[in-house]
Amino acid sequence: MTREQARCIDCIKQDITTKRKASGKPLLCATHRRERRKKRRDYSWEKHIQETYGLSTDEYWAIYEAQQGRCYICRKGRGIRKKLSVDHDHVTGRVRGLLDTACNRNVLGHFQDDIEALERAIEYLKNPPAFLVIGERVVPNHEEKK
Repeated sequence: MTREQARCIDCIKQDITTKRKASGKPLLCATHRRERRKKRRDYSWEKHIQETYGLSTDEYWAIYEAQQGRCYICRKGRGIRKKLSVDHDHVTGRVRGLLDTACNRNVLGHFQDDIEALERAIEYLKNPPAFLVIGERVVPNHEEKK
């Protein structure tokens, strides 16, 4: 059988007769290769959340639904391309919720769960110290976002 005649082994099993170019070992078309990769990735993720956090996939999705399918902090991350991260307290080990990578690593991770630092960040946004020193100053060439 020449390379051009090679048929996907999964297409043969499923009796798919459309001509799909197969490559690699085992011989798979792009569609079946994608399906297998997704199954492996999902299995690895399920195993990871079970072993690392003691969560079943049903529990993960229950938390996801309770958070309306968004990162709890920024409400932007939805876990479409990459699933939301399971956040946990590093002292007690308790699972807290689901966050996108930016909030989990760059916000809570950077502040190392320091509540006082997060409260200072809130105070900073509410009452910027520069206002007291130089007044309210707008940077040159700034256009307000609508």
